[in-house]
Amino acid sequence: MAACEQAAELPGLRRSAALASAAFGASLAELSRTLERDGVGATCIDAVVGCGLAERLGRERSERGDEQLERLRRFCRAARQYEQHAEQPALTDFLAQAALNSGEGDQPVRSLVTLSTLHGAKGAEWDHVQITGVCEGLLPHRRAIERGDLDEERRLAYVGITRARSELTLSWPQRREGRFTNRSRFVAEAGLAGQGARLAA
Repeated sequence: MAACEQAAELPGLRRSAALASAAFGASLAELSRTLERDGVGATCIDAVVGCGLAERLGRERSERGDEQLERLRRFCRAARQYEQHAEQPALTDFLAQAALNSGEGDQPVRSLVTLSTLHGAKGAEWDHVQITGVCEGLLPHRRAIERGDLDEERRLAYVGITRARSELTLSWPQRREGRFTNRSRFVAEAGLAGQGARLAA
């Protein structure tokens, strides 16, 4: 955002590009102020209105334009609902949920499979969750083990494990890069070993 606001000082950038970048930076700064002052819902609505997309789609007068406009309305309503029910509303959490839920309703829920990283799964829940690569060297990652800094890796494992409403499956490769692997220490720490969890190597 700072780079956009200082675009006029960047060497080699054409004047038109510098002006557009500066305007973009100013818009982001204003949205940041709206977020602090008015919260997640108002910020999402301001973003939709301020970028001009809603106005352009309204002028299209086409079936596609109407569908996209309705998606924007649902996005804004979802932001308001999220803000009302979240204990600590955060724009990043709402956008992560919106990205994971995008497309829901376009096809029957029973046919959907969601692929997510552990970082991206925060705030979401599913009936059935499968986490792969739950072994030493991957979770926790080898570099974290070498540094002796496992707190963030443990937090990520906890995020993944607690996304499951009814069924959790953890799996890991028997071999990785030609070497035998060991099940992640986090499985035992979470009390899952021998507790009816589905574990597979």
